[in-house]
Amino acid sequence: MTHNGDYVNLLSIKQFAQICRTTPRTLRFYEEKGLLLPIRIDQFTKYRYYNMQQTRDFIKVRLLHNFNTPLDDISRLIESNQIDILLDAKIKDIHEQLKEKELEYRFLKNIKHFMYDTDIKSVLKRKTISPFVAFCQYVDSADYHNILLYRKNIANKANQLHLITTDRMIVTYLSTDYKPKNASIEIAIVLKGKTIPKREDLPKGTYIKSFPRITSLTYDYYGPDEYLILIYQRIYDYLSKHQIKLRGNAFDIYESIDRSSNFDLNFTLAFPIE
Repeated sequence: MTHNGDYVNLLSIKQFAQICRTTPRTLRFYEEKGLLLPIRIDQFTKYRYYNMQQTRDFIKVRLLHNFNTPLDDISRLIESNQIDILLDAKIKDIHEQLKEKELEYRFLKNIKHFMYDTDIKSVLKRKTISPFVAFCQYVDSADYHNILLYRKNIANKANQLHLITTDRMIVTYLSTDYKPKNASIEIAIVLKGKTIPKREDLPKGTYIKSFPRITSLTYDYYGPDEYLILIYQRIYDYLSKHQIKLRGNAFDIYESIDRSSNFDLNFTLAFPIE
């Protein structure tokens, strides 16, 4: 405070900065941007003064600034009393980031366990898959990174044909080895019912067929498809080491076409043995 009676109960910029746990430099910066103006500036000394009520204004500005709100927006938000709307948006954004981090954590934990901490036999499950009928399309020279696109395409075609489908899709690798690029694959969306519908209007390259009951060794995968080659290679090494011969082509089973993140992809890898 100053000795001038007009400035009683006002705080110098240094005192105000100490109360707000900041620096005079920051206060001058906020003043320059029009975000927090001194309540009084001495016309002779140019000393800046604040009152205690302005601490709340400072905290609001710092809160918005610390959460990366553009400076040009802070003044508008405070004047229009819309800080709560922005905070709701920030909370939603951080919540989405946390969900993504949880998925990343789960993926890293699972793949580290799969690659280094476990015997493959303990994570492969023997599963019998019941017979089904599916609408299919053959894709030559396929790129595994486009699997989602192929799946969406077959779903769209099935919808255009008014086929009654389930959420399950099957991707079968027709090559003998897992090839992330230039692979021959079959994309299939499972239909409801056990009989093959008679259709003469199927687009070129598509067909409907039945799949028999099959028993497979399966592995449930969660994570980006770009790391699948690590999974496949280790499983194929295990099959070769134990002389387990496959009775058909390996395939993936997807239960949903939608995903909110690369780490939200989950499906089952299946290796027919009977």
